Amino acid sequence: RTDCLQHPISKIVEMTGLKDRHVHKILCRAEDNPSGRPKSLSPECCTNLIKLQQTGQLHWDHQYSKICTEMGTPVSRQSVSRYFHSLGSTHKKVEPKEADKFTQDNYLRLKEFELNMQNIDRSRVRFYDQTGTTFMTDLFCKWQRYIPGLPAPPPPSTGSTNSKHYSYFGMTSIRVDKPPLFWKMYETTKGNSQDGDEHVDFFMAAAESGQLDYGDVVVTDNWAPHRSARGKELEDYLFDYYGVCMVYLPPHRSDLNPIEHCWGRAKSYARYLVAEHFLDASDTRDVMEAALNRITHADILADMQHDGYAVEESTRVSVESFSKRSIP
Repeated sequence: RTDCLQHPISKIVEMTGLKDRHVHKILCRAEDNPSGRPKSLSPECCTNLIKLQQTGQLHWDHQYSKICTEMGTPVSRQSVSRYFHSLGSTHKKVEPKEADKFTQDNYLRLKEFELNMQNIDRSRVRFYDQTGTTFMTDLFCKWQRYIPGLPAPPPPSTGSTNSKHYSYFGMTSIRVDKPPLFWKMYETTKGNSQDGDEHVDFFMAAAESGQLDYGDVVVTDNWAPHRSARGKELEDYLFDYYGVCMVYLPPHRSDLNPIEHCWGRAKSYARYLVAEHFLDASDTRDVMEAALNRITHADILADMQHDGYAVEESTRVSVESFSKRSIP
């Protein structure tokens, strides 16, 4: 850019093929900010930002901007982000609704969870969660496809499954003698109306069908029915009669539950089938069943490794060899 300042704009346009207004902007930027870096902040502002970061109480950039302004050193949110980036800081920009994930209490719970999981054989770990879907909304309407030059597909059906919500409870396993995803479906009257009855019924069905073995560890979230008095009774019952214990995730840490990837993978495949074959709403329940049964042990293994769980070499080799034998 320094060389370009020695030539008129018309010559630069001819040399570069750029438009006049683009060349003008580049030259103005070169004159105002030769280093290409954002404008430097005042020493007082930098000092205040460092002090605020050292407190560890702020979790997103607009907090820094607001408090610095109250301290007499106004600074924009963008300048805060650029300043920390120039320092190579580990400051993480998050949405306000996610801030609870980074509280001191949650940090201690995370360390406690990591300590509890440290010496547990990964083949004994079962990840449990629940999800829901309204077929007409989640599976059919989102993927209604129109291809130019071809007749439009029929409009969504208004059959008996319209507005019905289905809850799915599931539990993973990477042991090849168990299904990778044991799940049950419950029909509900409205969205997200899962309750403690379904929670208890699912675990009783899993225990009585031999899906739970002595020494298994079930990792679950802090959903209200899990922590209720009835949930505590179920936890004690599973431990006393089946030798199964539960470990709870820290709040707001669903990223540590690999079964979340299973739900997303199954719903994506179900939407694909509905859109590809133009299925009627009455068929979508069977489509979701096919999508859930499509999940393999290799998928569960990959999801666990993706979420940071170190899997023993013997277990990993067993899953990989089983997956190769399962391929037709």
